[in-house]
Amino acid sequence: MMRAAIVGPLTEVEYESSVERHAHCMEALRDRFLEEVSTKEMLAIADEAQIAGWGLKEVRQAIDALVTERARLAGADTCD
Repeated sequence: MMRAAIVGPLTEVEYESSVERHAHCMEALRDRFLEEVSTKEMLAIADEAQIAGWGLKEVRQAIDALVTERARLAGADTCD
């Protein structure tokens, strides 16, 4: 079992795997910081996705990278 503190009220949660921990952490970051990503940045991701033929996984990774950056700028713990 792994333990991790999640952004927001610090509560410990037990995870079966590091993948499960990371997924839950990113969900919490998205809930808190997605609104900090501008429409312009989202449109840039959409344009790049269309040009490069990205799938949903690549789009989510690009959005998660922006969300993580916003969390870092706000001084929050990230999912690294």
